Amino acid sequence: MTLLPQPAVPDNGQKQTESAIAMPMPSRDVLVLAAGQAMTSTVVSLLTSVSSLSGAYLAPVPALSTAPVTATVLGTLVMVYPASSLMARLGRRGGFMFKAGFGVIGGAICTLALFAASFVTLIAGAFLLGIFSAFGQYYRFAAIDAARSVEERTTAVAVVTAAGVVGGVAGPFLGGTFGGVMRTVPYVGAFVALSLVCAALAASQSLLSADLGRDAGRRGEAGSAPGFTLNAGFIRASVICAAGFAVMTLTMNAAPLSLHLCGYSLPVSSAVLQVHFALMYLPSLLNPALVAAIGLRGLVAFGVAASGAAACSPF
Repeated sequence: MTLLPQPAVPDNGQKQTESAIAMPMPSRDVLVLAAGQAMTSTVVSLLTSVSSLSGAYLAPVPALSTAPVTATVLGTLVMVYPASSLMARLGRRGGFMFKAGFGVIGGAICTLALFAASFVTLIAGAFLLGIFSAFGQYYRFAAIDAARSVEERTTAVAVVTAAGVVGGVAGPFLGGTFGGVMRTVPYVGAFVALSLVCAALAASQSLLSADLGRDAGRRGEAGSAPGFTLNAGFIRASVICAAGFAVMTLTMNAAPLSLHLCGYSLPVSSAVLQVHFALMYLPSLLNPALVAAIGLRGLVAFGVAASGAAACSPF
């Protein structure tokens, strides 16, 4: 009896090396989206570092200090659904460039508001920046559109999401560095920097493929998208999301005011926000592993426990 030679079986080290070699680099669109996510996060975190402080500077009464923050949230609420329809028609490139334009205009209006000492004008500019923020919610979905295959989707989303860490650190840095450039008009330098970042964002997003995101819109218009069902699971998830967003908004926008009232400088409060934003984005990279280990309910419970521990902390 003749024995046939058996094929060599590679060891684990060889398999890992081959997998690493076979792992493709992200596409150009994914890298451009990552740059867009980084600059969008820069704008959002920069706005967070100076919005409530600017409101306190111009508000006729202290109770209205966070009115610009409310205007930004309302702007996001008004635009978050129309943004999806607009990008289905214009593509991701057109949609993200459109929102960058709103960022430039919103930052310019806030700059003029500080020069003119107009609280109402500041609120109007903050509302436009809320429209800008609405489009930022779609970067992770755009990353899925930009993936060249189903296997690349996880990598694409991870790359784009991780870019938010850069913006979370850069935004408060810009706010703390330029917010006090003009001593006679505080925070005006931060909004000038914000407009410049939005202009750079528009330039970067012009490099996206023109048809990115449009096909998904046409498929939806053709009726192939699954119908929406309002069920108990969706309601529970929405309530959890709403509660988490409320806590996040309260924490991020109350922190600069609290630190300011305690006598801390803008660079110090900006450093606190840098830590907050970095820790807000970094765990998202570990979410798949955490869900696999402790389940979705465990992940939510872990988040609630972390928030409770922070609220009860004596520091």
